[in-house]
Amino acid sequence: MKSFKKILTFAAVSALALTMGAVALTGCGGGGKDYSFEAEEALLTDVEGQDASSTMKVQENVEWSANGDGADITVVGYFATPGQTITWNVNAAEACDVTLKLRASSCKFAAIDGEGTVIDINAFMGTLWGGPAPEGFDTSTAKGYLEELKAADAGVVLKVNGEEKTMSGTLPAVTIELEEGNPWSIMGVYSTIYCGEYTVKVHLNKGANAIVLETVTGGINVDKLTVNSGVEITHTAIDNSDRLQVSQG
Repeated sequence: MKSFKKILTFAAVSALALTMGAVALTGCGGGGKDYSFEAEEALLTDVEGQDASSTMKVQENVEWSANGDGADITVVGYFATPGQTITWNVNAAEACDVTLKLRASSCKFAAIDGEGTVIDINAFMGTLWGGPAPEGFDTSTAKGYLEELKAADAGVVLKVNGEEKTMSGTLPAVTIELEEGNPWSIMGVYSTIYCGEYTVKVHLNKGANAIVLETVTGGINVDKLTVNSGVEITHTAIDNSDRLQVSQG
């Protein structure tokens, strides 16, 4: 009977060890810490044969602020050609479930009038050349508009170690006042950066992991990727200084 009790005790301890191991794997050792990696320091891959004018650019700008006191920001822009990728090759100290936070700005540009009617900015451009106003749109009250962009409509996909992940969240909209008497100032919306965040929970393996953002049908301006993790996450920065293009706006 004594030996039988020992066997039961050993089995119980073994089962507890397995359970604790599973908890440690998922929880990754406690509270999470943010590890942030800039998009301009990721691997930027354009489409083979892509025209140089449309390849990804590293752009320095000032983030939009209602008070006009936005912070300096650097983003990867021109990320709009299907097949382009931004890759963060990160290393995890242990296998871990983490939260990825992608900070980016919509680049869905439009015009909006005083009644809230939104039109594609290209439809507004014809009026600047003396063409007729789009039907139902009041050009006299037109303003530049950066439309909000939900993750499902961004036209990009995120893959972690080859597996596609579904992000959630919305990049915010913002209205840009035009310079009085200068309708051409609506072009300033093209250099407007107003960031929001997409998020998704994923599993990272111990060691090397590839986090890839790919353009499919749309595009966004990408600021950085943050990994909230209970274990250390590292990334080796890539020098993309040859892609630097100081934005004008």
